[in-house]
Amino acid sequence: MIHIVSATTHIFGSIDMNSVAYIANDRYAFEVAALTAILRSIHDERIAAYPRQTDPAEVYERVHVALRAARFVDLGEPRVINCRVEPEHHGDLVEALATLEPDAVTGTIEGDQVKLTLAEVGAIFPASARPTVQEAARAALEDAKAITRPFLETVAALGTRGFDKMARQHIEAFRAEADRQADAAFAAAPDHLKNI
Repeated sequence: MIHIVSATTHIFGSIDMNSVAYIANDRYAFEVAALTAILRSIHDERIAAYPRQTDPAEVYERVHVALRAARFVDLGEPRVINCRVEPEHHGDLVEALATLEPDAVTGTIEGDQVKLTLAEVGAIFPASARPTVQEAARAALEDAKAITRPFLETVAALGTRGFDKMARQHIEAFRAEADRQADAAFAAAPDHLKNI
């Protein structure tokens, strides 16, 4: 089952969507494993065909078909653009998965890379990543505290004994600035107006 919740803020940087998809954990793990296997086989075919390059349109189409079969998100109707079949929606996700580079340590595509791409580009997460009501409330409370803390510190500082001294300093600074501006205006005035 796919659960969609609207996102009020975009915390994922490159996400251009207005929703986050939470997929049941078992299904998410299965589909990530399937996508990883497909991407690994594409990578292995590239290595076997070296130095002949693999057609990027073919790689894109294979990933497109695999993502469409996973049904993580609604890709819309397929359409032909620039001699390749592209989805109506979420073409950026298909492109990101099709252009994944192998892991520098293992030399192959890893499941964590697929998960990271699904999260960053597609806003697709396992259901276990969904925050509970308590976690969401706690995060909202922490945000509210962070926003109001400087205000509360200022209010607390105003109520201290140093308030009179601080207020006098501000008033004296204001008077000094007003006197400086008046002197500058008087100096800039024509001589015949200075004698009035």
